[in-house]
Amino acid sequence: MEVINQPGTLICNRCGHVNDERAFFCSNCGAPIGSRAGSGSRYQSPPQYDQYERPYSDGLPLISLLVTIFGFFVAGFIGPLIGVILGHVSLSRLRRSGQEQGKGLAVASLVIGYAMLILGLILLIALGVFVGWAVFNHPEGWEWSNM
Repeated sequence: MEVINQPGTLICNRCGHVNDERAFFCSNCGAPIGSRAGSGSRYQSPPQYDQYERPYSDGLPLISLLVTIFGFFVAGFIGPLIGVILGHVSLSRLRRSGQEQGKGLAVASLVIGYAMLILGLILLIALGVFVGWAVFNHPEGWEWSNM
């Protein structure tokens, strides 16, 4: 027997029961009716959660910060340069993985490293100006004894 959909009714796709057009679920089997089933319903299915994924952390942001700060005292301006490179590498890894943990350390490493490199460049220029001034302002030449 074929059921014909009459005006003001909805037919259940699962059991074929004729329901009122205002129904969201079949009154016979409880199945959702059509595309309206989830649109205005008070009852929603619980959200589906994926398996827990451990946050990405390889320690590189912390290492870059430590190399930037302490590398200055050990290796001069090579330390901040290596720290800046490691900071860029760690930020790149964090962006690719989509994680936010450690981003602050990597940014701090970059800021401190670039500040140390700029300060070192300024000091190097100042030293060059001082030595140039000392050499060219003494007609007999510059010697350590003139200091």
